[in-house]
Amino acid sequence: MTEAQFWQLIDTLRDEAPPDPAQRLAELLGGDVQQLVAFHRWWTLKADAAYDWPLWDAAYVLLGGCSDDGFWDFRQALVGRGQAAYEAITRDPDAIVDWFEDEDDFYDQTQALGELNHGVQRVWRALTGAADHAGIEHPDLTLRTTPTGTPRPDDADEEAGLRASVPRGFARYAEDGDAED
Repeated sequence: MTEAQFWQLIDTLRDEAPPDPAQRLAELLGGDVQQLVAFHRWWTLKADAAYDWPLWDAAYVLLGGCSDDGFWDFRQALVGRGQAAYEAITRDPDAIVDWFEDEDDFYDQTQALGELNHGVQRVWRALTGAADHAGIEHPDLTLRTTPTGTPRPDDADEEAGLRASVPRGFARYAEDGDAED
């Protein structure tokens, strides 16, 4: 599967909005387990590539706070939003304001495919007969253990750091100039 095919499948699933996107994906792939694994691989690569401090700042101001797990979910949702949004926001995290009006709009736009990764695992288990606790693995991939980019110093003024990192996002999303934890 090429990257272009991966993004086309994301677009198709977003456009169709099926009740079970992972099952529909399997149908689009003709039940081909290898293609399902290839799709999952692209998804994993894209979520991993978005593991970036400035993007975490953008998620933090949009969502009013963002834990480690929350940032994982945010990156999954961003992949599910599609190539144009993903590339624009990962290239310039402050461009998040061009795509999402507020936190509710983010969830409205990403809810359908934000958890597709988990659904793909479920469908893969059904197609392969793997145990319930099994998951698709990519042993040849080395995923990041820390975000890329430069983090704000722990002792920095959080508001000033967020304002400097994502000024448009901070201005739009941080209520009264103060992002919450």
